[in-house]
Amino acid sequence: MQPSGSEVHQGRLRSFFLGLRRHTSSGFYVAELDGLRFVAILLVFIYHLSGDVVRHNLPGVPDPASGVFVLLGRLNIGVPLFFAISGMILGLPFARYWLKNGTKVSLKRYFLRRVTRLEPPYVVAMVLFFLLKYFGHRGTIGEMLPHLAASLVYLHGLIYREFSNINSVAWSLEVEVQFYILAPLLATVFAIRNAPLRRATIGVAMLLAAIWTPWLTDLNAARLSPSIWLRHLSLAGNVQYFLAGFLLADFFLSLPPAAHRNRRWDIVTLVGWPLFMLLLLETPNVAFTALPVIILTLYVAVFYGSSSTRAFGTVWVASIGGMCYSIYLLHNYLIVLIGFVTERIGQSLPDEVRFAIQFLIMTPIVLAASISFYLLIEQPCMDSDWPSRLKNFVLIKLRNIPPAFGFPNSAP
Repeated sequence: MQPSGSEVHQGRLRSFFLGLRRHTSSGFYVAELDGLRFVAILLVFIYHLSGDVVRHNLPGVPDPASGVFVLLGRLNIGVPLFFAISGMILGLPFARYWLKNGTKVSLKRYFLRRVTRLEPPYVVAMVLFFLLKYFGHRGTIGEMLPHLAASLVYLHGLIYREFSNINSVAWSLEVEVQFYILAPLLATVFAIRNAPLRRATIGVAMLLAAIWTPWLTDLNAARLSPSIWLRHLSLAGNVQYFLAGFLLADFFLSLPPAAHRNRRWDIVTLVGWPLFMLLLLETPNVAFTALPVIILTLYVAVFYGSSSTRAFGTVWVASIGGMCYSIYLLHNYLIVLIGFVTERIGQSLPDEVRFAIQFLIMTPIVLAASISFYLLIEQPCMDSDWPSRLKNFVLIKLRNIPPAFGFPNSAP
């Protein structure tokens, strides 16, 4: 029996999204983890899109105060969702070594992998935005070059104590780099063999950090002083989310999800995410302080809930989530650039309607641009041997260059 046209289309679409799936040098791939990345990047995208809608209000129109926009203005909690995922991913190799007698982590390979995997997309994006700002007359080379240099070495927040004016979202990547550097040291907590003591140590540290510096809605306030920057735009102010990831890594190894899935965790997923949004709306201070615990609970439910695992591991969800780095680097600039044109549509309409219109217009454009960047720049860097392959490619091309001025390029 021949497949129908609909089945052929679905098959092609599935193949397309499978082609976008992340490549991992370790061979370790968990689809639902990329599903969680999808949720995180979706919340960040919605947060920045809602801010752009408000910026394009007609003169004299007050900022929206509806519950919808209050909630949208608090969805920068997508960044801590990313931090927890990073904590789990980077903690797993160290936890496997200490808890399961796994292979010792080579620090040389560990740091080299961070550089070869993450640096090329970041550098390309930052230089591209620098050029866009220059040719768009948003600053001179002399004004912007120090900020670009500081951003490229992940020190913009430390030096200027404000968001990078090359790409404002880079502040969180600076926090990630601080964690990458200290993760091997922090991960020695997995050397504690007693499981309750180990988990209590991580948990208490996570809770103390959360009480000391709960999540801040208006991160622009971090520009005010070095102490506020330290508490909110550095690893010191965000370590609790990475520690939540450490606990996830601990549970993941000690209690393998495949052997411990339970439908009761699906209830936590089904109720937990709406309840989380309600807490953000009604009791934000509680939600921001309890954020690491909330993230830990929701993530555990995704890994251990039978239906939750399948839902978050859906091919298109996981594939888009796997591209989150490219989307994160590009989305804010794309929103601003597209908004100069599209925000004129229906400016007299209610803000919620304008947001819905912009979401429908911008989402496919941002996704298409991000897919292109991902396929051209980021995905090739997922192969750990790309530097050597690039070197060989360049050498071969050089050997094939015709000899200049009649001189042969090799001896007979």
